[in-house]
Amino acid sequence: MDIDPIHENLNTAFVDLGSLVKHLYGLQFVGRVHIELSSYEADIVFRSKNLVHAREYDHLTGLLRDGETALRSILQKAKEPNGRINVYREIELIMREPSPPKVFVDEAIVSGARKMAYGFCDTNASSMFAERDILDLGSIDRDRDEFKELILELLKNATAAFTKQGLDFELLFRNACIITADRYSFTLPEAGELEFKEERLYVAGHITADRLANAVSAILGHVLFQLRTSSEHQDLFDHTTNRMRAVLARRNSLLDRMVLRRQFEKLVDY
Repeated sequence: MDIDPIHENLNTAFVDLGSLVKHLYGLQFVGRVHIELSSYEADIVFRSKNLVHAREYDHLTGLLRDGETALRSILQKAKEPNGRINVYREIELIMREPSPPKVFVDEAIVSGARKMAYGFCDTNASSMFAERDILDLGSIDRDRDEFKELILELLKNATAAFTKQGLDFELLFRNACIITADRYSFTLPEAGELEFKEERLYVAGHITADRLANAVSAILGHVLFQLRTSSEHQDLFDHTTNRMRAVLARRNSLLDRMVLRRQFEKLVDY
């Protein structure tokens, strides 16, 4: 996908981001506005059919939010001085047939004697501007299935790498779930809402795609951090991150559509 920079390094002291967003929306702009402040960054993504998705990430607190709440926060944050605003047009999205909006719905899939349930809902900020369009259920199913496969493939690759070193990845995953439960309560094992066991994954139906992505990224990030800081496990760290990098590379288009690339890229950017 070609990126065409329209405006770069605009200073938040002189640019009204709210007015800029409304102006771009009125032009049916397709691309993204990237905002950078001290220890903070955010994206406002303009998709086809006047869909807008907002996401913010606070580097100090680790807070990552998206949807309408994030958009309102971004517009408020952008009133601070000395921030930078960059506007990029996505040429490929303009030239190709507009794709329908993607959302993720509940599903139960039987695998052997176990049921693996996945529930995803992409929170979209467009409702601040316009009503949603009718959904293409075929596209929803394809993206939902691909996202499910991505999470499971990451965990299976980690399991394979750890098993070769005689380590129990599932136990480490469970311990990391406990540690991250202060930020994502559904990862607490006793809650029964997120479980990876015998290379099968269960996710409660109410957990949205962005919450699942944030939690899995935090869990795997904790496991990888333990490897990186261990002198005897450097080879395992390199091998595991290389496996994850290969998995993510095959799913680039999915991560872009869901605006979830940053969460997963953090895993391989050590």
